[in-house]
Amino acid sequence: MKREILLLVIALLVSVAAMGYRYAEWGSPVKTGLDIQGGTKVILKLEKQVAIEEMETIRSILQTRLNSYGLKDIKVRAWGDQFVSVDIAGATPEEAEGIIGKPGKLEVKMKNITAFTGGELKAVYAPTIEAFPTRTWGIPFTLNDEGAKKFMEVAVETKATDNRSIPVDMYLDDKLVNSAPISPELGQDLERGTQQRELVITTGGVDEAAKKEAYRIYAILRSGSLPVKIEIVSISGVSPFLGRQFVRVAGLAGIAAIIVITLIIFVRYRRPKITWPIMFTCLSEAIIILGVAAIIKWDIDLPSIAGILAAIGTGVDNQIVITDEVLRGKIEEKRLSMRARIERALFIIFTSAATIIVAMLPLAFLAMGAISGFAVTTIIGVIVGVFITRPAYAQIIRQLLEMEASEA
Repeated sequence: MKREILLLVIALLVSVAAMGYRYAEWGSPVKTGLDIQGGTKVILKLEKQVAIEEMETIRSILQTRLNSYGLKDIKVRAWGDQFVSVDIAGATPEEAEGIIGKPGKLEVKMKNITAFTGGELKAVYAPTIEAFPTRTWGIPFTLNDEGAKKFMEVAVETKATDNRSIPVDMYLDDKLVNSAPISPELGQDLERGTQQRELVITTGGVDEAAKKEAYRIYAILRSGSLPVKIEIVSISGVSPFLGRQFVRVAGLAGIAAIIVITLIIFVRYRRPKITWPIMFTCLSEAIIILGVAAIIKWDIDLPSIAGILAAIGTGVDNQIVITDEVLRGKIEEKRLSMRARIERALFIIFTSAATIIVAMLPLAFLAMGAISGFAVTTIIGVIVGVFITRPAYAQIIRQLLEMEASEA
């Protein structure tokens, strides 16, 4: 078996395996967007433009706040320096507005006694690596006078009933989101009656996991108040029933397109040996694109389906170029071998693919929502085509025609 055909077979097997694994995990071979599974999309506008670091803080705070509600699928994406897109699966527009519009309620408790709340936080600082007593990621924060006093009193009271180190539990909107013990040194200071306003929560390490946990806790501490005010500028919902209808219509349109393309190719060449390899390659390309989406957890929504159809349409066009080059029968072309003609066709295809990718990249990285989904899926389809399916088709058609010639 030729290398190109073997690569196509391997890609198909990996794609089917990936979709099977995701089906066992999600109940669906690929993740679906809001316009298919139903939910609400909210566009938020910040009162002013912010730097990249602050935008990431805002995104993380919103993600943490929404995750505390136990919603099944939430995506918070920054867009530029002033907008944030929030996708909430399974929520109505009214529910989404109620969740996003209200500030988070942060409570820190010890043995279910409130030690301080988000309103008593004077300042929360970005995570840093603390050097004492051991190197570890830490989140420094400052309590106001009332919060420092209450924290000391609760720590002493809970310690008096239990000699073990009492964990400090963080609740966001009445849900436990983090728990960590007080250090022995801090416990001794509090027992002596020393109020501590400058505190640090540590994660116990300096690796990437500890850093990630530090920024998660930082977002929790900041969840009660965003650095800047936000307003909802757009909110829209799609019902699951309507999403299923969209998929059904898109599926029927895809089937109709495949039938029409098959008929057109058959009429053009009048040879089933050419028609069926083209259609097999197109279907293989669709399966591989879905397999890639399953592996990278890319959402398949209606624009993504449009991108898949666009990639397949481009693939049919490319395969016609390959077929025409192989079948070219002019006198001046007979001097060229079939391999040389295939290589010339692939050069044309690679050049065309490069222009498509260059055109789609700005839409993929600079756009948001539907346009981005279409662009990313189209790019995936083009890459799969030029590196897997087009070379495989070239080898398939070459071998079929050589066998046909030898039989004649």
